[in-house]
Amino acid sequence: MALIVRCPSCGTVWRLPQPVSDDTPLECSACHQKFPFGKADTLTVDDERLRKALPKNKAQRTPSIIIPEKETRQTPQNPTKEEKNSSLWSLLAFIFVICLGVFAASLYANQWVLRQAPWLQPVYEKTCGVLPCPDFVWQDAKAIQARARLLNDTFPYQIELTIQNTSDRIQAYPVLEISFLDISEQIVAQRLTEPQEYGVAKGTTLQPQSSQTYYLQLPRSQKSFEASHVKVVPLQKL
Repeated sequence: MALIVRCPSCGTVWRLPQPVSDDTPLECSACHQKFPFGKADTLTVDDERLRKALPKNKAQRTPSIIIPEKETRQTPQNPTKEEKNSSLWSLLAFIFVICLGVFAASLYANQWVLRQAPWLQPVYEKTCGVLPCPDFVWQDAKAIQARARLLNDTFPYQIELTIQNTSDRIQAYPVLEISFLDISEQIVAQRLTEPQEYGVAKGTTLQPQSSQTYYLQLPRSQKSFEASHVKVVPLQKL
């Protein structure tokens, strides 16, 4: 038996070469209209009757209906070498932008970073010598000049200290090496003094090309000695 199908769009009649289900998509080869088999008019005809009814001229024979192949799932294609390179460069660019942002933030927040990691001071000094670091405080003892004199002749001695920043950068107050000498220039006593010990308030800095004077009183508990004068040397802050 032959199955005849009528196109619901143009009315052309076709012979279906194989049985199909109602939801099978069909396409008319005359008008190219697509429609499901279940919506078309159908008729079952004996093969012999259909053969006699068909024209003898092959060119006039009714063509068979076209059954489109089921859509195949598109399998993901492996990325090409160019696509891989493009993705890699995009990732590297993203990482670079993030690192650049973190680096810039670390320059502007240098004081906070150094409070967490004081050992980074030398790294910042090299970097901030080239790039802008707002409010960065240098610790260059070579940029500091210090003078001292005894204000009394007997123990316990009181010392006048003058600290000067000779550079164009903000400097931290240095640790001072204070040496007491006798008339023959021999050292009779020596001590290291932190900025807070000679009167510098915590967080205070030496502005560029400026000087400050402080006074230090030796404690009475220290073993007494005799000195004629005093010398002071700025050291890198501990």
